Amino acid sequence: MIAICCGLTAGGVSAQQENPGAAAAAPPYIGEALPKAEAVIFAPYDEPEDISNIYWISSEAVREQTAPRISRPPRATNDLDQRVRAYLDAHRGRWSGGFSDVDGQLLYDLILENEYTRVVEIGTGTGHSAIWLAWALSKTGGKLTTIEINETRCREASARFEEIGLSALIDVRCADALEVLPKLQGPFEFVFMDAPIVMGTDFFEAAAPKLVGGGRYVSHGIRGGEPWDYVHYLEGLTDFETTFDTGGHFCTSRKTSEH
Repeated sequence: MIAICCGLTAGGVSAQQENPGAAAAAPPYIGEALPKAEAVIFAPYDEPEDISNIYWISSEAVREQTAPRISRPPRATNDLDQRVRAYLDAHRGRWSGGFSDVDGQLLYDLILENEYTRVVEIGTGTGHSAIWLAWALSKTGGKLTTIEINETRCREASARFEEIGLSALIDVRCADALEVLPKLQGPFEFVFMDAPIVMGTDFFEAAAPKLVGGGRYVSHGIRGGEPWDYVHYLEGLTDFETTFDTGGHFCTSRKTSEH
């Protein structure tokens, strides 16, 4: 089943369908509204007729039983917003890897809510996540440093950033993150790790000392308590509090110490 959510309630019928004069309902909870859907197309409540604002939520995201409500996609308020939105719309469903627009929206919200400006990404990959991170940083006045060991991916991602107009907000380092992180000038407020999870502990230990107190380290690729060894490592940290129910395919570890 594929469903379109536009003001959808948990019962599957929008308040506006029942009463045309009613105000739009709050955004749905995926797990409550459509737990068995294979995929969902999410349309913002204020602009349901604008097909460019429809966001695709993959079947994987729908199956996340801990998913909170999906917040509205950012409005296009300037030329950069319009370019980013147009690029994401044009490439929806074409990205490789497990990062989704649901993940991107959640990270975007985290950065804006906390007004982060100093952000590091471990594992640029296709550049999909970096686009969301840099887009958020365009609102806070910050900059992203993204690290990728694969030269081809570095070139391709850099070309995407240039095409969209995000290059000025992204410092691309084509190198081994374990070599770059100790040399980066800190402190950082936010680190997003989307690299091989088998090296998750190594990446965490390289970046964590440069996180400010209250800063967050986000590990992508965590779901259902797996991989167990990395989850166990995070749970054992005494100077971080890790949240696994994030609504995305990642967990967040907030630094509780000042050092």
